[in-house]
Amino acid sequence: MKYILIFLSITLMVNFFGCSSQKEEPAARPENQSVSEQNTAQYQYKKYDIKSGIVQFECSDPMGTHKEVLYFDDYGTKERLEKYDTKDAIKEIIFSDSKQSYSVNNAKKVAYITNKYSSNGTEMRFNKDEWDNENKAKYDYKDLPEMQLAGKNCQVFSINSGYGITTFAGWGYITLYHYQETSVGIVSRKAVSIEENVQIPTDKFMVPEGYEIKEAGAF
Repeated sequence: MKYILIFLSITLMVNFFGCSSQKEEPAARPENQSVSEQNTAQYQYKKYDIKSGIVQFECSDPMGTHKEVLYFDDYGTKERLEKYDTKDAIKEIIFSDSKQSYSVNNAKKVAYITNKYSSNGTEMRFNKDEWDNENKAKYDYKDLPEMQLAGKNCQVFSINSGYGITTFAGWGYITLYHYQETSVGIVSRKAVSIEENVQIPTDKFMVPEGYEIKEAGAF
């Protein structure tokens, strides 16, 4: 739920084109758990119900419309989001290799580390169950009728975070839709296709060869 509220704040602050990540400190390893056991337990974490997939989105905001493509593997611990411009060329790449998150600048051939402790991918996990009664009341949470997206029957809810009413929809814990009404216009992201359990090239979650790696904020 905190991820949702942070997402809504960032959406407004950067005029719908920015990106940010929560800093996730690595969890302490139990005294009786070996490193190998910890690594196995981490791999067994399932952010999504399916191991891998490719989701294509249609996006719209006050500046226009564009396409986004999401790739994920290892149940969502590895993710890559490609944002396209109006001419259908990639303008931005964000990805997580299950350890760190990066923002790739193709023009400069630089990959910026945006999160050193990123084991949960780049996307918001859709989960209605995380909302307790207190926060449901605080944010005017409402369950809405199911909707069809990319051939999937999706659960739907809306909240009012103070930035306007936002509706989310998801399937298999994958967020396939959001629609936000704000004082400056409408921001929406809608899945139009999803490919399940497909082979994702390993280089989708790697810094391209020849690219320099820098800390975010370094130029």
